[in-house]
Amino acid sequence: MSKSNRHYRSTIEKAKMINSITKRYYEEGNQKRSLKGVWRSYIKPIYSMCYRTYLRYLRIAREKDTQVYEPSYKDQKVQQLLFDFMDTRINPYR
Repeated sequence: MSKSNRHYRSTIEKAKMINSITKRYYEEGNQKRSLKGVWRSYIKPIYSMCYRTYLRYLRIAREKDTQVYEPSYKDQKVQQLLFDFMDTRINPYR
């Protein structure tokens, strides 16, 4: 195993969370819901990472596990409240 393929467990979990957010909002062919649009509207305000890091995390999630991140009940409620709030209050596609 090369050094570049090693990742901390927290990095892998964050990559899975980012992957699940991307799967929720990404639409192929829709310019406003492209990977860059999802990053700009949903990932960047919460995780404050650059676009290149976002793509790297998507690659890590794809390599490590193709399953969507399954948060615990507490994390699921927090994440659901956060993104339901973003869906209803903030229109990122103005």
